[in-house]
Amino acid sequence: MPRRRAFRLQRKSKGKQMKKISIFNNKGGVGKTTYMYHVAHLLAERSLCVLMVDCDSQCNLTAYTLSDAAIRRAWSADGNSIYRAIEPVYRTTGDIRNRAPTPVPNARGDLHIIPGDLRLTDFEDVLGDTWSGARGGSEPALRAQSAIHRYISWAADRVSADLVLIDLGPNLGALNRAVLATSDYFITPVAPDLFSIQGTENLGNKLISWRRDWDLCNASWHDPTLSIPSGQPTYLGYVIQRHNSIQLHWNDGGVANLR
Repeated sequence: MPRRRAFRLQRKSKGKQMKKISIFNNKGGVGKTTYMYHVAHLLAERSLCVLMVDCDSQCNLTAYTLSDAAIRRAWSADGNSIYRAIEPVYRTTGDIRNRAPTPVPNARGDLHIIPGDLRLTDFEDVLGDTWSGARGGSEPALRAQSAIHRYISWAADRVSADLVLIDLGPNLGALNRAVLATSDYFITPVAPDLFSIQGTENLGNKLISWRRDWDLCNASWHDPTLSIPSGQPTYLGYVIQRHNSIQLHWNDGGVANLR
C-alpha cells in the first residue's frame, strides 16, 4: 500500500489544481459516509469550495444531504444524479451529460453534491465487460472506463471546487476501480477490529493490480482529446472510527454485558 504523505488543503488560486479524495474501505460498517459528510461540511465552513460525489449505490450520503423531493428530481430523466450523467455511455447512445451538481441546502459554505443513484450498479457490468479492451487501447472501452472520471472533473470545474470528496461502496468491484483511478488521494476509515485490518490488506493487494492495469491503459492511449484517469491514487492514511466499538464485560455467571 502506498506510503502515507502529508497533505495541506487550501483554496484554489491561479496555478493551483483541484484535488480529488476518495473515502473508501472494502469493509462496510466503518462509518465512512458519516465521516465524509461531516468533513465536507467542516471544510466548506473554512472557505473551501467542496464537491461531494455519491458513488455508493446505497446512496446514504445523498439521503443525509437532500430531501426526498430533491432526490426524485435528481433521479428523473433530466436529473443530475451520477447515473443520469453517464447514462448515455451505459446505453451506448452517446457520451456523458454535463449536468451541474446540486448546492447543498443550509450548508455553511460553498458545498455541492452529485447525488447517488441505485442504478449506477448497472454500469458496473459495462465496466467489467470493457476492461480488457481498455487495457488494449480500445476507444469505446476507454470512453466507458473514463466516463465517471470525465464527468466528475467537469462538475468540479463547473462549481470551481477546491476539493472533491468521493464516497465509495464497500467492495472491490469494477465501479470502484474506475472511481479510485480518478482520485489523487484516498483515505480508509476503519473500525478497531480484525475485519477492518483484513479489509485493508485486501485493498492494498488489489490496488497493486489495478495500478498495473491502469498503466497499460495509459500506455495504450495517446489522444489528448479523451481524458482518461492516471490510476495512481496516493494513500493518505486511515481514520479510526471508535464510536462503533463494543466492549464485552463478563459477569460471574458467564453472561456478557455490552458497554
